[in-house]
Amino acid sequence: MILSSFFIAPLLSFPQEQEEDVQVQISESVSRGVDFLLDEQLPDGSWDGWADKYPSGISSLCVFALLQSDVPNHHPAIIRALEYLRTVSPQHTYNTGFLLLALASTEDEQHQEWAKTLTNQLLDWQAPSGLWTYPGGAEDLSNTMIAVLGLDAASRMGVKVEDDVWLKALDGVELCIGPEEYLNAKEKAANLIQGFSYTPRSASSGSMASAGITIHSICKEQLGKALSKRKRKFWEKQAQLALAWINANWSLKTNPPNRSWHFFHLWGYERIGAYLNIEKLGSHSWYNEGVSKLIGDQKSQGGWFTGRSSSGFTVSEQQSSELQTSLGLLFLNRATNRAVTGGALPSKSLSTPEGEEVVLSATGDTPMTIWVSQSDLPPTSAKFFVRRLGEKEWGLITEDTDTLRGFSTQHSFQNSGLWEIRCEIETEGGVLKSSILKVKVQLVLDPSDLKVAREAKLNLFQKFKKEITASSSRSGHEPHKAFDNLLGRAWVAAHDDSNPWIEVKIREPFRANKLLFLDAFPRRYGVDSPQLKLLKITINGRKRYEVSMPEDRWKKGVLEFKSKKLIRTLRVELVGLEGNQPSALGSGLSEIEAQLAK
Repeated sequence: MILSSFFIAPLLSFPQEQEEDVQVQISESVSRGVDFLLDEQLPDGSWDGWADKYPSGISSLCVFALLQSDVPNHHPAIIRALEYLRTVSPQHTYNTGFLLLALASTEDEQHQEWAKTLTNQLLDWQAPSGLWTYPGGAEDLSNTMIAVLGLDAASRMGVKVEDDVWLKALDGVELCIGPEEYLNAKEKAANLIQGFSYTPRSASSGSMASAGITIHSICKEQLGKALSKRKRKFWEKQAQLALAWINANWSLKTNPPNRSWHFFHLWGYERIGAYLNIEKLGSHSWYNEGVSKLIGDQKSQGGWFTGRSSSGFTVSEQQSSELQTSLGLLFLNRATNRAVTGGALPSKSLSTPEGEEVVLSATGDTPMTIWVSQSDLPPTSAKFFVRRLGEKEWGLITEDTDTLRGFSTQHSFQNSGLWEIRCEIETEGGVLKSSILKVKVQLVLDPSDLKVAREAKLNLFQKFKKEITASSSRSGHEPHKAFDNLLGRAWVAAHDDSNPWIEVKIREPFRANKLLFLDAFPRRYGVDSPQLKLLKITINGRKRYEVSMPEDRWKKGVLEFKSKKLIRTLRVELVGLEGNQPSALGSGLSEIEAQLAK
C-alpha cells in the first residue's frame, strides 16, 4: 500500500533548536484542535455539521481526524461516535467514505464486517462512468475521491475490492481532466499545465487537481500490473501536468483560482505531498508554510473558523468549524503519510502557579498522576483532595507520608468532566496549602452515554403529526427544532423572554410512560447560557409535574410514569434558570422525547 511504500521525509528543515520549537508548536496546535472537536461532540456521539441534510452528517470525518491525531480508539468520544454511526447509518458517499477511513484508523478487526457493508454501499453507488454522486445529483470528482479513499481504507482492512472498480474510477477521472492551459502562450509546447475539474468539461481548481492525483495514485497502486503500460504512462504524464497546474496556482489563502472549500484544498496539498513523495510545490515548502498558516489562524478556542458571535455559532458556522478543524488536523498530522498508531493522547502536565508556597502538578487522565513539584519548606506528609467543579465539599484522595519516594498519588475519577484538585503538606513550620488546580477528565466512559445514540429511534413524537408553538424563539432556533431528533439543533427563546414555554399538540394522541428533555446547549464546556434547573410540565391541560434538570448538560431530565399516559398536548415551561440572568444565548431545549419504555 502507498502508506508503507513511501519514504517519510523529514517534517521540517529548520536548524535543530528551531525545528524542535516548531514541533512543539505543532503538537500544541494539534492538541488544541483535538480539544475543540471533543468539546463540540454532542451527547449522542455525533457532531452537528450537515446532520439535517445527510444522516450522520460530518461525524465520520471528525472521528477520522481524531484518530489520526492519536486519540486512542478506546477513548469515550470514539466509542460514543461509533455507536452513533452504527445507529444512524451513513447514506451518502462523503460520510460513508470517511467512516471507512475512520474504521481503518481504529486498527480494530471487529469492524471488518461493518467495513464490508459500507464497501458494498459505495460499490452500488458507482455510476457506469466510474464516478460517484452524493448519491443523487451530478457525478463529480470530489465524491469520487472520498469514495476511492474509503475503498482504499477498506482494502487495507482486508475487504476485497475488484480491479474493475479501480479501472472504472480511472475512466471516470479521465472525464474530469481540465482544459489545457499555458504558462506562456508563445511557447505552448513547454508550458502546458492541466488540472482536474469538479465535473466533466468544467474549469480546473486546486482541490480538484489534488483529487485527481489522489485517485490516480491509489488506483495505480491497487491495480499494480493489472494497469496496462499504456495507461500507466498516460496517468504518470497527467499527474505531472496536474502538479504543474498546482505549482502555477499555489495558494494558502483560497482554493485557486478563487473557489470555496479552502481547507479541502489545503488537505489536498498534504495528500499529494504524500502520494508523490515531495516536500515542495514549485518553490514552496508546502508543509512548513501550511503549518505557519494554520497555527497563525487557529482560534483561541482551538478550532479553525471564520466567526463566532457572543450568541454562539450559527448553523453554518458550526458545521464549517467542525469541517475546517478536522481538515486542519489531517494536514498538521500528515495523515496520508503516517502509520495509524492508535496511541494515547500526548501527556500534558498542568501546574498551579510557580512561586507559590506549594506547587501542585498533574498529568494524564484516568488514572491521573498528581504530585507536589515544589514547596517552600521540606514536607513530611501530603494530603491530596478532589471535588467536582461546582461542588462545595472536598474528598480526600490519600495521605502520602513516603519522604523517600516524593509526595505523589494516582487517582481514577468517577466521571468525565471538570474537576478540581488541591493539596496540603505538613512541614516543620506548619501546614502549607496549594492553590486549586482545575483539570479536565475525558477518558471515563459512562455506559448510559451509549444509550443516547439509540434513543432517537424510540422517540414517539417522530411518528405523529403535531403543531408546535412557543412563547418566542431566536432566529434559526424555531420551536420545531426541539422535535427533530438532532441534538445540535434547538428551540431557543428570545434572550429577553421572561417566561419561556413551548407547547406541542398531537393530531393523533398516543400513549407514553417516559418523557425526556435535553438542554438547548448540550455541551459540557464553554457554554455561556443560563443553566436549566427546573421544568414545569402540563399534560393535556390538566396534569402538572416538575422535572429537575441535571447539572451535566449532556444528561436528560426524565419524567417517568408508573402507567401509560395518553398524550394529546404537552406544555413545557422553563421556570428554573440558574441566577435567572438574561443571556445573549437565551435558553431552551434541544430535544423533547416521548417513549413507551418496557
